Amino acid sequence: ALAAFRGEPDGFDAIVTDASMPKLSGFDVAREVRVARPSVPIVVISGGLWNRELYDPLRIGEFLLKPQALRELGPTLRRLLDALSHKNTNDANATGAS
Repeated sequence: ALAAFRGEPDGFDAIVTDASMPKLSGFDVAREVRVARPSVPIVVISGGLWNRELYDPLRIGEFLLKPQALRELGPTLRRLLDALSHKNTNDANATGAS
C-alpha cells in the first residue's frame, strides 16, 4: 500500500493504517506519508494505548482502538475529510481575498 501511495500520492484522500505491522509500523507509514502529503488525514488503528504526545509531530488525525475501530472508522474519516475540506475552502477564500 505504501508503494501505491508513493507512486500516486495525490490519488489518496486519507490513510488508514494499523499501528503494528510486520515490516513497518503505522507510525513509520505516517512519517513517509507526511513527506509526500503533509495535509492528508491519517488514522491509526491499534490494539493498545499509545502516548499521543509522542506522535504529535506526525499530525495523526485520530487513533482508534480495536475492536471498536470498525464501527468508528466511517464517521471518523467523514469528520476528518470534512474538516480538511472546510480548511481548504477557508484557505482558498483567504487567498482570493488578498
